[in-house]
Amino acid sequence: MMNKIDDDAIKNHLKNMPEVKDHRSKDEWIAKVQPYAYKRKRVRRKQSRMIPIFSTVLLIGIMVLIIPSIIKGPTSTNDQASSTQFDGEQRMLSEEDKDDQVGSASMESDHVQKEVGEFVLYTLEEDEQLVYGGTFDQQVQYVIPLSFITSTDKSLSQAYNELDSYIAPFDSSSRVPYFEHMEFDVDMDKQFVTMHINDSYTVGEGAAIQGKFEEMISMIFQPYGIEEVHIQTENGSPMILGEIGEISSIKIQDPPKVNYKYYYDDAHEYGFLVPIEQGEKTFSQSIDDLKEADTDFSMQATIPADVDYTINCESTEDCFIHFTEEINQLSQSEQILVLESILMTAKSYGYDYVSFEGISEETIEGYDLTQPIDVPLAVNPVYVDHE
Repeated sequence: MMNKIDDDAIKNHLKNMPEVKDHRSKDEWIAKVQPYAYKRKRVRRKQSRMIPIFSTVLLIGIMVLIIPSIIKGPTSTNDQASSTQFDGEQRMLSEEDKDDQVGSASMESDHVQKEVGEFVLYTLEEDEQLVYGGTFDQQVQYVIPLSFITSTDKSLSQAYNELDSYIAPFDSSSRVPYFEHMEFDVDMDKQFVTMHINDSYTVGEGAAIQGKFEEMISMIFQPYGIEEVHIQTENGSPMILGEIGEISSIKIQDPPKVNYKYYYDDAHEYGFLVPIEQGEKTFSQSIDDLKEADTDFSMQATIPADVDYTINCESTEDCFIHFTEEINQLSQSEQILVLESILMTAKSYGYDYVSFEGISEETIEGYDLTQPIDVPLAVNPVYVDHE
């Protein structure tokens, strides 16, 4: 039987323990805890309670085990669950949170996000079709693309007439009516769409919303090769689009060159890759821009500041990105975010695939890094009416 140790003995024991100092610099700390968000819905774990049945001797043993962790860095539940701000005010999640998010693929209602990449879609089954939609960030500054995968049992027109219900779980702004009281006739043979609008329909107040309406329509129908969307109101008069004025049709614009940054929707606890127009920037410049956050609109960088690389993309068939050693210090979920944001950016610039070099693992969550990786079919996939 162990002898009991009184409180004074414990205090004296602790006082006599050697002083421990951490000699790492602030920059080393920042590099070590580079904050990074991850897209899966957070699952809150119940905190376990420690029942005081252990002897005080065992308590000392536990403290000895804890002290090295304190030296290494803060790992308590409260510290890790809190939002830490560094470059770009990115959200830092604990490893426990990341594991929870990876395992949480189901969504509320009848929407399911399957493990097809993390933020991207590569393949469709024979009985599946894509219905493109979108939502906005909370400040209605960016269109967030959503790729709904639904059954071919319904026509494309029928699927688009359900688009408003598909978008509803992701609606970040109550100011936007989206496609309520609107019907679509999609004629793929003629590459033509008719959009039937209720006379009382309005796109909402504010120039930002009105200016994004045509952008949203182009984003939705451009992937099909549609050239024009004809607008038909109940009384036959043109649609009034705010300060833009009367419009009777929308010419589908060619997609601009974009890169893809990360946006976390606090209201729904989901994250998305969001296209950011790049103007005349080159592909290399757009990849460099992935290190920059836009904190005014909560757009987060997807490549940590300390991860360097060289880019050699002379043609759509020969595009190589070689990372320095820092890429291997990221978790696999962080590496996936880096790769998929680059792949979607490469797709925007007309590349067919990208070869990644310098990552120590040969495979990451299904990606074979020993081979060139095709650019994805679509971004932010959401399965509808799938079990």
